[in-house]
Amino acid sequence: MSQEWLLPEEFTDNDFEDYVSALLQVSGMFVERNVKMDNTLELDVIVTELSQNESPSTTIVEVKSGDWGLEDVFKLKGWMDFIGVNKGLFIYSTRRKKEISEEVKRRFMELGVQLRCLPQTLSEFEKAIQILCNEEHVTVDEKDVKIWMITQRIERKLMNFLSSLRKHPGKKSSLLENFKAISSNTNEHAELLHEYYRMIKDKVFFLNENFEKLKELYRECQKGKYRVSEQCVSDHSKNQSEKTGGIPEELFERTFYDCEFNILQISTYIEHMVRLSILKTAVGLMLCKNWKDSYEDDESIPKSFYGGLCTLENESYSFLYPVFWQWFLLVFGGFILRDRENEEFEILSRKTKVPVEGIRKALEVYDRFFPKFYGSEPKPWFVDLSNELKLVSLFSCVFQGVGVYYRTLLYGKPGDVKSLGISDRRTLDYLEKCYHLAETVFNSKD
Repeated sequence: MSQEWLLPEEFTDNDFEDYVSALLQVSGMFVERNVKMDNTLELDVIVTELSQNESPSTTIVEVKSGDWGLEDVFKLKGWMDFIGVNKGLFIYSTRRKKEISEEVKRRFMELGVQLRCLPQTLSEFEKAIQILCNEEHVTVDEKDVKIWMITQRIERKLMNFLSSLRKHPGKKSSLLENFKAISSNTNEHAELLHEYYRMIKDKVFFLNENFEKLKELYRECQKGKYRVSEQCVSDHSKNQSEKTGGIPEELFERTFYDCEFNILQISTYIEHMVRLSILKTAVGLMLCKNWKDSYEDDESIPKSFYGGLCTLENESYSFLYPVFWQWFLLVFGGFILRDRENEEFEILSRKTKVPVEGIRKALEVYDRFFPKFYGSEPKPWFVDLSNELKLVSLFSCVFQGVGVYYRTLLYGKPGDVKSLGISDRRTLDYLEKCYHLAETVFNSKD
């Protein structure tokens, strides 16, 4: 039975922040959210604009769904000065009863802060994107706004659930009812994942130089935290295999074939977000003028990394790769429907601006930057589950399920996996399991 995943028509609090983030995503930006520095500050949204032959441009975005005062705008300006960012965007909803004068907006604009008032209902998304981008004729697809909101809600629910596992492992919740513990040390593993997730979101962001960010990311990798999934199964000593990323084969099958909801669905998501962070930072470094002059060998960074950067420099659209991979992992679910490959590539091209002829190169970047080996033999990140499905290995089935739902919006009936016309029974069964797992997280009350 087809069923569309429902979002509220009118947004408040987290929903409005998800909405603003989604609008920024569909306008072609690389978006990060909820970055914190101790108890000092929390940034709602950070937007990075990546352009060819130009250094990345960062904007700090503050989102207010309810009432607010000018002191909140001054606070944003203070954060910008503290971090060293000269662009700020203050977004508020039409719920605010008192409009801000044009003179006040002009004064703040001179300080680098733009104020935008957005309608808070989904039905007015076209008007909202035009106001946000300050362009009268910009258009986006409503399906894309919705799918990004869905992805962001799912991410928030997973991270809230992870926090609950850390602090209150026995607390009842709708997600806990579906959760399968794979260890007696679930709360310790949740603490490990939380620490690593905050490191890649928070600590790395506040480092000033891209090279310093790379060193920190790789330094954590060398501590063994990079493969947090292996640590989550450290008390499973039998039947571990390089082919399954160090995960015991029986547990691997339960997680990635049967789509069991366990902690590996969160850990593998975090691991891929680390890779995305490294890719984004690498591209940021490459876009800086004379980056080769300032590049220095460091024991924490793999020797192959320099060659990877030089390869990126020679690819015309490599500056778009971080946006491409954000879309590919979090909206397309990290997989390609092989019978629709040409159509899939065309849609990816429209969403990310990478030309169709450059999609394969964009997909190959994982193998170049994050090589996997079985012994001395390299193994590609993409695997063929069947002749109808090609996917990135060791990626959370929750977000693969988002990709399945997105395909039903594109090619079939919303929420009806069978309407995709998948002929291989095993492939259809797998996609349905992914879909139901993502739907469960999306609809959870946590």
